[in-house]
Amino acid sequence: MLIAGMVFMATSSSAAFRIIIQTMEHIYHVRQPRTIWNFLLSFVCSFLFLFSIYICIILMLTGQWFLTMLENAFGFSLIPSAWLWLRFLLMFLFVFFLIYSIYRFTIPRKEKPVGILRGALFSAGALVVFSSLYSFFISLSARYALVYGSLASVMILMMWLYTCANIVMIGISLNIVLTKRKEERQKINCVKKK
Repeated sequence: MLIAGMVFMATSSSAAFRIIIQTMEHIYHVRQPRTIWNFLLSFVCSFLFLFSIYICIILMLTGQWFLTMLENAFGFSLIPSAWLWLRFLLMFLFVFFLIYSIYRFTIPRKEKPVGILRGALFSAGALVVFSSLYSFFISLSARYALVYGSLASVMILMMWLYTCANIVMIGISLNIVLTKRKEERQKINCVKKK
């Protein structure tokens, strides 16, 4: 079961990454050949993405209880109380690096990677804010487990993943729109100068 679960996780997450690549090609109106390198890159990037999700979960779960446990185990506070807020900054930086890397590697080779910083900043910020708000609202409602049973966690995870995927796609669209607007302004300025 463990091996089957890991194989399913690897193939489904790499397929999701290949869909992001196909979406970028569709948005940029570029068709790239399918190579074994792209297939292997999708597996590597999907594992990095899953690893980042685990890191973000660990960052979100290390709250006051974790600091108290460390104080009780070692007798003194190893981590300052500012950790409760610093973890959000670390999560933002980690997610930003991940999103920027995804945008950078999925842009078709013929296109210049200009303007992806703004979309990555937007997506990373939106993902951190959404994940924080989502975990807050879920913690307020303890009735999910009573009504839906063990399926509650699966439904909540699927909703969170769906919304996160939409945020990533909105960031891609923001990159395209801002790049096109910049190109149009440059064309207008060139015509005005002539």
